[in-house]
Amino acid sequence: MKKVIYFLPFCLLLISIEWKVPVKNKVRVGIWEFFDAKAIPSRNLFVNSKEISDNQKDDDNDGYIDNIHGIGFDYLEQPTYHNFLPTPEQVELYFHGTAVAEVILRNNPNVELVGCGFLRYVERKYNDVHKQNLLERLKGPNEKDIELLKKMFATSLNYFRKNNVKVVNISWMASNNVWKHILPDYNLNEEKYYQKMYQWTDMFHACLDSLLKAYSDIFFVIAAGNDSADVYLSNTSPSKLDLPNTITVGGLQKDGKTRATFSNYGKNVYVYATAEYDSLLIYKATDGTAYYAPEFYGTSFAAPVVTAYVAKLIENGKSFQEIKQILKQKKYFISTQKPLY
Repeated sequence: MKKVIYFLPFCLLLISIEWKVPVKNKVRVGIWEFFDAKAIPSRNLFVNSKEISDNQKDDDNDGYIDNIHGIGFDYLEQPTYHNFLPTPEQVELYFHGTAVAEVILRNNPNVELVGCGFLRYVERKYNDVHKQNLLERLKGPNEKDIELLKKMFATSLNYFRKNNVKVVNISWMASNNVWKHILPDYNLNEEKYYQKMYQWTDMFHACLDSLLKAYSDIFFVIAAGNDSADVYLSNTSPSKLDLPNTITVGGLQKDGKTRATFSNYGKNVYVYATAEYDSLLIYKATDGTAYYAPEFYGTSFAAPVVTAYVAKLIENGKSFQEIKQILKQKKYFISTQKPLY
């Protein structure tokens, strides 16, 4: 009996101590594109508590109006009011980032997502205002165009840093091959324009190389690309970066054993992840209905598998050097096919 009498208070003491242990904060993950905030569970969505939603004011005086879940950029790469709540007409511009976000949450539900969105060149040709602007930029000096992008990228990275983002997913890139899909649509299908844009790609790479080096406190997970090409020979950036705080991810078929035929590769593509899905979430209506697109594929959705894993390693206190070594040793990452909803 004496053992019981003395033991019980000790147990209660241990329990009371355990209750006081603080709960770990979720690792913040940057989605470097637009996504649909309605499709993200509230527990996984970064909320800027210093801003009052939809009052059209910069309540926290950080230079952005109503930046509740992140910031966005529009015409001429300028910051614009953005609430990450697309209208039905905007869904096409958001579904890629929404699918990326879902893959992350499928594989790691203990993160908060922060957004920095912008329109990629391949999307601008579907909007009359952006289409005319892009035509002028394609024909204009490369230096001026890259300067616009560099300012936008630096602003985004600074926002991620200020909001304690530890890992950023990059599911976009530029390459020499991409111009084959853009220049003909603008009647610029001449060798001189291709040579001009190849030089642009070199400058784009140098821009991202310097910026990602400067933000060495953030880990970047980069999609390799979908041209079935070597990232160096195709001059694909930022995919060909190999910095202490970057990892480039190629794509695996559903079997998790073989490289997807569309996936880029290269000497710095150390890891591969699931790039083929039965379906991925692309939009959630205001009534709560979740919409999935079937047969999704691409290295854009391989990178977030690894992003989710990196967030777990960061949560466990691993350094970037340790993280990169662990990723290279593991090499293959298989995503669950189970949807969020």
